[in-house]
Amino acid sequence: MKMRFFLIPFLAIILAGVGCQTNNKTSNECNENNPCSGDFICVDNQCEAVAECSEDTDCDQDRFCYKGNCEKKVSPVNDGGRGTKITPENTEENILTLNSLAFTLPSDWKIESQDQDSATAKINVPDQKYHVVIPFKITEESQETINRLKLSSEPVLKESETGTKVYFEACAPASYCAYVVVNGKTYLATFETPESNEPVPENLDGVWFPGTSVTDDQFLQVIVSAK
Repeated sequence: MKMRFFLIPFLAIILAGVGCQTNNKTSNECNENNPCSGDFICVDNQCEAVAECSEDTDCDQDRFCYKGNCEKKVSPVNDGGRGTKITPENTEENILTLNSLAFTLPSDWKIESQDQDSATAKINVPDQKYHVVIPFKITEESQETINRLKLSSEPVLKESETGTKVYFEACAPASYCAYVVVNGKTYLATFETPESNEPVPENLDGVWFPGTSVTDDQFLQVIVSAK
């Protein structure tokens, strides 16, 4: 009987000690005397992870910025045609940021370069035979253009769930262009003439541009994704 009464308080002391250690270990509170560990910083007495990036240019060439982290870009696999298919593990969004707008690109498009000053990016699109790059440019439009669009009877080409509206614009010889209205601001989004290592046809008599398998619907889907 004496042994039993001795063990009960002894076990209670041990369990209390374990509980204290667990609480200290899992707490994310911090102050000058109790700093955060690892790559965490103390913000308002709470340990928070340091954001790895704020835009794509903060990451290396093979990654893009997504929700504060540099994520790996997808890797296309050739499907034997003028296009690619995506391996099952490639599920991350392919985001391009230009002129404060974020566009969702098809997962098999690769951002080769981008210049925030000119709001231009060069995008490698899939092709079985050639290396095809399409420059993409975003230009904020004037109030005059905005007023013209409001008075125009031209129907909206496409509207997203977030309220982004796209209006048609003719822009030959560029591949595709359209006006996009996001949060009350109007921009001209232009996919320019493709750049490619496709050879110029022999005995050419007239203007020629490299080909691409990208469709108008694909261009439109990218533009309407603007946020």
